[in-house]
Amino acid sequence: MGLFLEVIILKNIIKSISEAFIEEAEASSQLLEDMAAMEKYVAESYGERIFIELLQNADDAGSKKMTLYDKDGHVFVANDGKPFDQNDIQSICRSGASSKKRGTAIGYRGVGFKSSSFLCEEIIIHSNNVGFTFSKKLCSERLRIKNVNKVPTIRIPLLIESLPVEIEREIEFLYKEGFTTIFVFRNAQMNFLKQEIDTVNDGYFLFLNNIEQLLMNISGVQKQFHVERTSGKISVNEMGMENTLWYVINNPSHSVQLAFRLNKDEQIIECDQRDAVFHCYLPTLESTGYPFKINCDFLTDPSRKHLTWDEQTQEALKDSAHLIFQTIKEAAKGENEKLLPVFSLLKQRNTFSKFSTCISDELENRIKNEEWIRLFNNHLINVLDCKKIPRFLENSEYLWLIENSSCKMNTPIICLKQDTGFTSFIDRFASKKYEIEDWIEILSESSFVQRADHSLLAKLYGNLLKMIRSKSLLSDITYSLNTCYIKSELNELYNWGIADNIKFSDVFLQEYCFLLKAKKHPISKVLIRVRVKAMNVIKFDLLV
Repeated sequence: MGLFLEVIILKNIIKSISEAFIEEAEASSQLLEDMAAMEKYVAESYGERIFIELLQNADDAGSKKMTLYDKDGHVFVANDGKPFDQNDIQSICRSGASSKKRGTAIGYRGVGFKSSSFLCEEIIIHSNNVGFTFSKKLCSERLRIKNVNKVPTIRIPLLIESLPVEIEREIEFLYKEGFTTIFVFRNAQMNFLKQEIDTVNDGYFLFLNNIEQLLMNISGVQKQFHVERTSGKISVNEMGMENTLWYVINNPSHSVQLAFRLNKDEQIIECDQRDAVFHCYLPTLESTGYPFKINCDFLTDPSRKHLTWDEQTQEALKDSAHLIFQTIKEAAKGENEKLLPVFSLLKQRNTFSKFSTCISDELENRIKNEEWIRLFNNHLINVLDCKKIPRFLENSEYLWLIENSSCKMNTPIICLKQDTGFTSFIDRFASKKYEIEDWIEILSESSFVQRADHSLLAKLYGNLLKMIRSKSLLSDITYSLNTCYIKSELNELYNWGIADNIKFSDVFLQEYCFLLKAKKHPISKVLIRVRVKAMNVIKFDLLV
């Protein structure tokens, strides 16, 4: 089909739509007045989100490039997406009649564009080399209605045969630059748009599908963004600002997404609290409670600043919790190094709104009720079956102990990853702890004792004997340490409790005596012997 024929067809479509709405308006002036009142309400409700509506519509049209600027008192907005067709024209005229389905596109209510009537009373749309306008003045004249306030701005499209020279020149320029759809807001109120433009940041682009370049210049407020999307990573470069990098995770249906901030080394870090918000594709003002972003098809209020509590939003929150849990499970495998810092982020909840609480409760329920932690022996266990980290050990000491003892096989794989935050994360849920029998078994491994440093052995024995002493006060249970090993200052192995006159290292003695609150001579070497007597009474003999 030739371009000339396409233009003729589109013009006829616009005329047909216009005539149908004029006939409807003439048949019911009250309906038209009600629409004008509704448009005013929508414009006031959405008035601070006009740019967002234009951005989302451009992205839904598959645009890669978008520009927005003012000239001669008018605002020009252009994108290079799919040109307008009959469905687009009908949708933009009808409130709540968008052809977009919820969850398949960012904009779906069919009312968002009505907010642009907050900027001006005449809007020109030029696409496919055909122009039409929405104008209160022209519509009121066409319908012979004296009070323009009884006529909605965006309802009846009127075909444009000619344009003011300065506007026509600018539209021709934008077409030559590769833009396919152009909006002109005549004699626009710049202040409202300027304030909104000033707040645009990298978060506006993370959950869009297509926009790669955005140029804006409104009343001297200039911003340029360049967006790159590669393998889950999204880089947003704002002119004059430091480049930001995000890692985005999708569920299989792409209905929920998580966005984690990355540092220069592409490691996940916490984002600023002002950025840790829920997105309904574009950012709201509602905090997620965690230092990362969550995007889903939440229901929002008309301003799209806050989530609205309904069944669909509750389901979306549960879906979000499920994706967070799936991310935790993936991280717990220890195979994706990038995900390991997620455990640290989940400890940093900073708000307790009902939306954040819904996610937190659902997430905790999944964490506690599924077997998702894989051990070195390849078994899966529940987080409640994990053992708490011994408080008397440093994290590095605990990791060394796991790696070099037989308890490794019953330890989560992820535990041996450095600085993951996993060990402290599961400590909130773990219900078990290392018992006396566990420490005796570990200290009965000669190879472990031989490799362990003297400070670690002192800590293990000091705390083991404290545990035994406490147990002896409550029960008649006895413990034998005869299978356990200890080593001398010269790293000679001995069975603890059997060999006497062992000369220990200063490091061992200092730590050991500190833990047991024993006194020793400040200079002399101290010989330590432990005797387990009848009635399970433990005596500590410090022999100089």
